[in-house]
Amino acid sequence: MQYEYLEGAGRLEVIYNGDIDIYTLGVIQINLQDIIDKVGFYLLSQEGLLDPTWKRPRYLPTKHVTPYPRFIRPDIAEIRRGSLIEVITFSIAMVLADPNVIAVLQNLAANVVWAVGVSGVRGVVSQHRRPPMDINVPPMRRPDPLDIGPNVRDTMIAIAQSRPGERVEMIIREVGFENQEVILRIGEQ
Repeated sequence: MQYEYLEGAGRLEVIYNGDIDIYTLGVIQINLQDIIDKVGFYLLSQEGLLDPTWKRPRYLPTKHVTPYPRFIRPDIAEIRRGSLIEVITFSIAMVLADPNVIAVLQNLAANVVWAVGVSGVRGVVSQHRRPPMDINVPPMRRPDPLDIGPNVRDTMIAIAQSRPGERVEMIIREVGFENQEVILRIGEQ
């Protein structure tokens, strides 16, 4: 499948200081991909560009084969020295590279940060609890509107298991438009 760079979608920066093993790195990356997919599908279904069939009933287990194609490809634009410092840009499948779809996905990075911030998971600290775009979900009435909580929990549990008894933080930051960030605090509070 061919992809086109999504200009205007923003850049997502993930910063994790400390030792990291390959399993934990994999869990972080897989859950980050799922979060990006959920946010992208949500934005497009709210505008009527995709059917909202990606939602799953709450009684199904969280680990399942994804029922939707991966049409947004997060690309690692840069990795810097440190435990894990990566900058992610976004591309969209050429088959969906319609101007309307691209317009809806503007500022995707800030929407990902917002979704993690309203996930309702203990240990997630966010300064910005409002949607950066016109998302018609009041955060106070419906916690975790995009079902991001299971992905955030999996990530935090993997980090906690790899660093037992230590307090660590992982920062997910949108760089550019809104400059939003969330901090995942793991370990003893």
